[in-house]
Amino acid sequence: MENLNILLVEDNEGDVLLTCEALEEKLNIKNITVARNGNQAFQILKQFEKTSVIPDIIVLDINLPHKNGFELLDIVRRSKKLFHIPVIILTTSNNLNDQNKAKIYGANLYLIKPLEADEFESLAEQIKNFWLNFKNQNNPGLN
Repeated sequence: MENLNILLVEDNEGDVLLTCEALEEKLNIKNITVARNGNQAFQILKQFEKTSVIPDIIVLDINLPHKNGFELLDIVRRSKKLFHIPVIILTTSNNLNDQNKAKIYGANLYLIKPLEADEFESLAEQIKNFWLNFKNQNNPGLN
């Protein structure tokens, strides 16, 4: 598996730490860029549009200060350069309306944040499996 660039959009410092540690344990990570609010994520996305280095995966909380995750997901899906990037919603919300809205806005996967720190490893395993399936579907000749 190649080294991945991930954009993590999360405002809770504890969740940032646990998510990064779990992802680094389960995936080959080149870089994790962290945005801690919607405005910061918006600026990072705009920078990605101007460069050749873009994230392989965006992991996005929906409950963020300034711009929420749905607004950011909409920006990604409307961008000619970023629209193809898989977006994983990672949130505390198990609300069916939020899940449906995420699907409508084009999220690839909707995951509920674990309640216990030791469950983040399982979460990272789900993201790893998603990524492997996503890559196989989009590049069937590359195994």
